[in-house]
Amino acid sequence: MDVNNQETIYDIKPTKEDVGERLDKTLHKHIPKLSRTFLKELIKKNKVLINGKPTKPSYLIEGNEEITVYVPILKDEHEKILSELDIPVLFEDEWIIVIDKPAGIAVHPNDAYKYATIAQWAKWKFGDLPAPEGTPERTGIVHRLDRETSGVMIIARNWEAMRFLKQQFKKREIEKKYLAVVYGVPEFVSDVIEFPIGKDPNNLDHMRIYEEGGKESVTYYEILEDFGKWALCLCMPKTGRTHQIRVHMAGIGHSLIGDKIYHSPNEKRFPLPEDAPSMERHALHALSITITHPKTREKITFETEPPDDFKKLISWLKEQKNKNRDGS
Repeated sequence: MDVNNQETIYDIKPTKEDVGERLDKTLHKHIPKLSRTFLKELIKKNKVLINGKPTKPSYLIEGNEEITVYVPILKDEHEKILSELDIPVLFEDEWIIVIDKPAGIAVHPNDAYKYATIAQWAKWKFGDLPAPEGTPERTGIVHRLDRETSGVMIIARNWEAMRFLKQQFKKREIEKKYLAVVYGVPEFVSDVIEFPIGKDPNNLDHMRIYEEGGKESVTYYEILEDFGKWALCLCMPKTGRTHQIRVHMAGIGHSLIGDKIYHSPNEKRFPLPEDAPSMERHALHALSITITHPKTREKITFETEPPDDFKKLISWLKEQKNKNRDGS
């Protein structure tokens, strides 16, 4: 899936279950937010291509096709979506913008999330922003947080700020602190995890630990609160690999509560009971970030509280700990 100001582009590869089905029905299965009636109209308007050629709604799927769907989007519609995003701005000047990123919003457009990203919102709200070379869709983006991760994030407002901040990240001069709630309680009160990380060859969107190869990855953690079966940890990544904290904590047997990708045995040993607050995402929050300001060259720290879903989970875990302590 791709995006521009005029169209959303979906690239679809049929599954075995799709073989023999009508094209319009298959498209609805893969893009459920679009009605079959609307999809039929797109097919009739030659906005759906099979192996690069237009076809009919009644076309029967063979299973080896490459399907491309072009869905028109009006600029006004996109701007309305962006205007409705609730993204708190913690700080701004002529050099940087600091936000409290909500969970559930992608940092920049990708195959799965085309609209309402942080990069698009920042450009809409603050005007033209610099983008790393070769990535025009990442306007202002100096570093990223996973879509489900909440918390503090820095956006560069000009090219000098972009280069200066990127250099700080490269030299590992920026200090980041995260809160993570994990299954089980780590053996050590604090420790350093140094497992190399690289892409999972079976799924290039996921990462994995490598005994040999992979990129150097270092995460310091300490237990802030022991809940018996679960723990609240402070994590400080010294490197900036994709999904680093999630992969490292799962690697020592303590995957994050709510993580849908990276799991550990303690997840089955200590599942959350049904009466626990629902955590619809992984329990990871970017608590603070310390940078050297690109203009003043002074150290400055930005911090934000965890959102309500994170706070509710922590409160519930504390209640369980107190109940167990009281024997009730």
